[in-house]
Parts: sequence; structure tokens; C-alpha cells
Amino acid sequence: MPAAQRRALIEQVAIEVFAAEGFGGASLEEIAHRAAVTKPLLYRHFASKAALYVGLLEREMRDLLADVGAAVEDESEPEARLRAGVKAFFARVEQRPFARRLLFRDPEARGAAAAAHDRVQAEMTAALAALLGSNPRLLARDPERELTIELFAATLKTALNGVAAWWFAHPETARETIVARTMQLLGPGLRELEAPLPRAQARQKSRRR
Repeated sequence: MPAAQRRALIEQVAIEVFAAEGFGGASLEEIAHRAAVTKPLLYRHFASKAALYVGLLEREMRDLLADVGAAVEDESEPEARLRAGVKAFFARVEQRPFARRLLFRDPEARGAAAAAHDRVQAEMTAALAALLGSNPRLLARDPERELTIELFAATLKTALNGVAAWWFAHPETARETIVARTMQLLGPGLRELEAPLPRAQARQKSRRR
């Protein structure tokens, strides 16, 4: 087997093992066994278990964000951008369910693996906030616009992972249904972020009357 093909096989097996067992529960022996390679051969490709884990974590984050970013770039309306991003997220989850579990599960470890997990989570939240904040209509008059968008991005990331986890346990549900129901849950929150201050001012005026 060519070296590049063998490396790709090891990585795919490692994603499944890390997703199922966590960083602490996974072993290079199991990964090598399932990939049908020797442990010394595995070390030719990866310096350590942490190096393998961190590399996979960062790659899957980049690929997921690339898919979402490409999906939303042609949309101008906030809700259309959200829908496109949600569709892209669940399309990738359907294609790579173990990668989603790798990205979002607690690494159950200290050191480089745990630090990488925290960094990836922060980068995903920041990327989602940037995608949301790129639309000037969103919270245009909110003096704490950046904070509010970052909080919505964190909520969005957690909500999508929660729905994906449910879907993993109920694979018979069509992806179109998952997207539609998720938008029913997230859409109202996004609409609340569009120029909320004028509505608040209107309520204050009505109270004065």
C-alpha cells in the first residue's frame, strides 16, 4: 500500500477510535490493530498519540468551517445564511459522523490534547461569530454587538452539536427534516438579533402612553 494511502487509512481508523473512546481511552495499539499495521509503522507517520489526535482535530475543524463558509458566502440575508450553514453542517455530519464526535466530545485528558480541544472549540466559535457578524444588519444598533454575536455563536455551535448527537442515535430521520426542525428552533433567535433596540424603544413608548 502506498504511504499516503496507508496514512489516510490510519487517520480514518484513529478518528473512529478517538470518537468512540476519547483521547484517554484510545490506544495506539488498537488503532494499529484496526488499521492492520504495526505500531512501529504507525510511529513512522505520527510521533505520538497526542500528535495524531491534535492533527486530526485541527484538520476536521478546518474542513468543517470551510464547508460552512463556502455554503454561506453566496447568501446576503441573515436567515438565508444561517440556513445554508446549517445545511452544510449536517451534510458533513452525515458524511463524517465520527469526525463530529471527535470535534465535540471532551478529550478527557490534560496537556497538548486538552489544549488543542479548547483551542479548536474557541476557533469554531470565533469563526461562527465572524460569519454572523459579517452581516451589518445584525445588531446594527447594539452597543454590545460583538459580545451578543459571540454568545449567539456559542449557543449555535452547542445547539448544532446537540441535534447532531440526537441524529446519530436516530439515523432513520432524513437530513432535510433535521435541517427544517433546527431552523424552527434557531430562526426566531436570529430574528431577535436583527435591530432589537428599535423594538425595545417602541415598547418603552407604549408604556409611557
